[in-house]
Amino acid sequence: MRERDAAADTTLVDSAAPDDAQADSSVAPLPDAQIDDRSSAPDVVDARAPSSDAAADSAATCPVGMTPCNGQCVDPNRDPANCGACGTRCVAPANATTSCVAGTCENSCVTGFGNCDGAWGNGCESSLGTATHCARCGDRCAAPTPSCDAVAGRCISSCPAGQTLCGSSCVELTSSPTHCGACDNACPTPANSTAVCAAGICSSVCRANFGNCDGNAANGCEVDLARTVAHCGRCGQACAARANASAQCSAGLCSYTCNTGFGDCDGNAANGCESALDGNPAHCGRCGLSCGVNGACTRGLGGPTCVGCAQNTCGSYCANWAADVRDCGGCGYRCAAAPTGYTATCNAGRCKYGAACDAHRGDCDRDPANGYETDLNGSNTHCGACGTVCGVGQRCCNGVCRLTSQMCFPCA
Repeated sequence: MRERDAAADTTLVDSAAPDDAQADSSVAPLPDAQIDDRSSAPDVVDARAPSSDAAADSAATCPVGMTPCNGQCVDPNRDPANCGACGTRCVAPANATTSCVAGTCENSCVTGFGNCDGAWGNGCESSLGTATHCARCGDRCAAPTPSCDAVAGRCISSCPAGQTLCGSSCVELTSSPTHCGACDNACPTPANSTAVCAAGICSSVCRANFGNCDGNAANGCEVDLARTVAHCGRCGQACAARANASAQCSAGLCSYTCNTGFGDCDGNAANGCESALDGNPAHCGRCGLSCGVNGACTRGLGGPTCVGCAQNTCGSYCANWAADVRDCGGCGYRCAAAPTGYTATCNAGRCKYGAACDAHRGDCDRDPANGYETDLNGSNTHCGACGTVCGVGQRCCNGVCRLTSQMCFPCA
């Protein structure tokens, strides 16, 4: 007959679904801020310039019932990685599974084990195939049926065929993790794993969202596959690098956040966060914010700011191509240093050197980095204008090809 302990009626055994059943369905990407990567080539998120308004906008874009958390929209009622609050992760104790139900982590014992002491700190510590806990916590086996048939879950007087009496319990030595191959030969349970006995030989399997990525059985399933960038979702599946972006792994999926000052303005995941948002008049402070044809993106107190330019724009500042020595005729075309005794000026977009003798310099290599590098007054290959070559027996004199026999007087 059976004797039931008083503790039997207060045994806590949760029956929630396993955590991996909820992981994929509880996370959605933030539009324009975070894009989950479910393939080998993760998408990249469009980063915006930091501001208090941006945070409010991100919160507003999450679907009803979801909350922004570390750049993602999550369901705190079901997400085991953010259960009830951002960063609150459900971790399954020994011989149990876990899930997030209504914002609370709930554990459930695996078949054959029970949380008979009511404490989840040591997990489901009791085998339900013993005479002390036969099929359920607190169900004792006593004479005339003192043994427990672990397979059938009932008290018996002798063990059926294929089972062995170990103490007061009838067990199958080929499959019992507490009596594997022999009585009292308990299979070890490495970190984040569940003991398994098959054909009388001990092994273990990783719990959901954990992996034995180093192949070392001694340290168990050492990697959290739900949050590790180098092993995101499965061992060896690293989140790919993206330009000007940092990778995160959440619920086993790769996602990316653009570094400060950069944005994924073309929506192309392959080239990462390709656009600089500081000093960029096409994307000033955030993707798509254009400063217009004659606007510049300058650094203001609150970050990049569009300003209107009276003459011309050079990206991050305003310029006057007709008169500015550093941008004479175009952005970056700085007039070369003037010869001794002269002063460099920009007149109608051309570099001038003094009033009496105009050096007429030209940008013949079309490289703004070295400005107007060619002296059109004395270059035999660019005489008077870029590309004008003086013929055989000629030389360039004050911007005109003349015979070498002719006297060439310097400008006075």
